[in-house]
Parts: sequence; structure tokens; C-alpha cells
Amino acid sequence: MSDTDNTVESSPPRTGERKWLFWAVMLVALAAIVIYNNRPIPPSAVEWVDDFEAAKAKAAESNKLLLIDFYATWCYPCKQMEREVFSRTEASEALGNWVAVKVDVDRQAKPPQLFQVVSVPTLVALSPQGKEIARVNTGMDLQQFVDWIKKVENIAAGRAAEPTTNTKQAIAATPTAGTDKAEGWAEGFEAAKARAAEANRLLFVDFYATWCGPCQLLDNSVFPKPEVVDAMADWVKVKVDVDRQRQIASEFRVYAMPTLIALSPQGKEIDRVMGYLDAAQFVGWIAEVEKKWARQAAMGSSPGA
Repeated sequence: MSDTDNTVESSPPRTGERKWLFWAVMLVALAAIVIYNNRPIPPSAVEWVDDFEAAKAKAAESNKLLLIDFYATWCYPCKQMEREVFSRTEASEALGNWVAVKVDVDRQAKPPQLFQVVSVPTLVALSPQGKEIARVNTGMDLQQFVDWIKKVENIAAGRAAEPTTNTKQAIAATPTAGTDKAEGWAEGFEAAKARAAEANRLLFVDFYATWCGPCQLLDNSVFPKPEVVDAMADWVKVKVDVDRQRQIASEFRVYAMPTLIALSPQGKEIDRVMGYLDAAQFVGWIAEVEKKWARQAAMGSSPGA
């Protein structure tokens, strides 16, 4: 008998064994992820007030800004912020002149309804008087959070400083809450569209809400500035209150305030910005829109036409 007759041929692993090995590795990986995500959360460095109403009262009494952290126990980004942000001394120092409160959306139904919270985490910044200044509807890392807090403080400081300037003139130059009758602004969206089409001018639409702090800051500190007025001298301007004119807001898919939209004379969207812009940023944005419009006009086509 030859040597080849005595050789035992090896066979590849059976399919069942390979499947078992694959699922074993997957289970180990899943267990590792679960253990990692549910590891103990470090103690918070931020001093949280236990109750929403108590936090409001404390903010009003001490004249401090109020941070509301709307969260849920099952929310992974919320837990990430607990571990990576609120446990850090940098976050505590950034909130040194704030009152902070956490609201569990599953246990405290009233505050989330009051602030129209539809996702977690949602961080809402209020003035000492309880007026909303800004909000973020997503998780942030430490640097993003600290930068956001500084931005909110700058907005709040700008609003607080406004009475030291010629506030009455500033307010008179732009629409007040719920009206479109200030100088230079069209009195209705359809009228503004018609005027823009007839005059072949670009149309600026400011989607706002009466409860929106950044919207009020635009009205009082940006739109009245001479450089902004000059930048929009050849535009048609109109304001849309999203709570009163929901059909228009829905048509343009506006979900956050302020939302600033630039339209062609034919009523087609050229560009939009969501959120607050200071005067320099706003003038820069207007210039970019005009350049975009001019380039396409020179090519023989209008944006969105």
C-alpha cells in the first residue's frame, strides 16, 4: 500500500461551525458595547436645581440666565453629555453665572409641552424673565457646549445693552411682534411677492416668532443698522409670523426660527440661513446672494426660474 493511500485528507470547517463562530464574535462585541454604554456616569460638575419652577424662580430672583436640559433616561446622546460634558469643570465654569435644571421628558410632561420639545436632548436657554433666547436640538461635545453658552451670553448681553442705545428708533425701524407695518417692510407675503415680481427685485423673507429671542435681537440690533438698511435698499422685505401664517411656513419647510430666505423676483428660493446673524454676517450673506443671482443672470438663467 502506497503512502498516498495512508494519507488522511483534511476537510474545511463545516458551515455550521463557521456560523457559530460568527455569532459568538457578534455576541461578544454586542456585550462589550452594552457594557461600555452603561458604564457608571461620573458625578456632575454642574450644580443642577432639582425642580423646574424652583429654577425659574431662582433665575428671576438672581437675574441669571436659565439653562434647561430636556433629556430622557434611554437617550444615548443625553448620557454622552452627562459623561463627556456636564462632568467636566469647564462646563461648570461656563455655567458659573447661570441657573441650570434638568427635565426628564418622561416624568415631567408640562415643561416639554410648554417649550414644544420634540426630541432629546434639547437644551433651551432662557432670560431671567423666562423668555427663550436660543435652543439646540442635538448633543454636543464639551467645546461645542462651551462655545454655545458663550454665544448665548453674547446675545443676552446685546439685548440687555439695547436700552442704552436709541431703542425707540431701533424698534420703530422694524416690525414689532405680530405686525408687518414698519417702514420698508411689505404688509403681507403675497403683496411682497407681487411687488418683487413687478419691480424685478430680490425678495427677503424673515420667518420669525414672537417668543423667539434671536428673532427679537435681529429686529432690535441688526435690521435697524445703517449698513443693513443700505445692503437691502434694492430688496423687497417681508416678515412672516410662523404661528399666524403656518401655511406659508409649511410651504417653505420652515422648522426653526429665525429662518431667513432669499427669493428671486419670480418667487423661487435662492438661499436660506437658519439662526441669528450679526450685522456684519447678515450684510455678507446678502452680498453673497446678490453675487449668486448676478452670476446666474449673466449666464442667461435665473436661480430657480
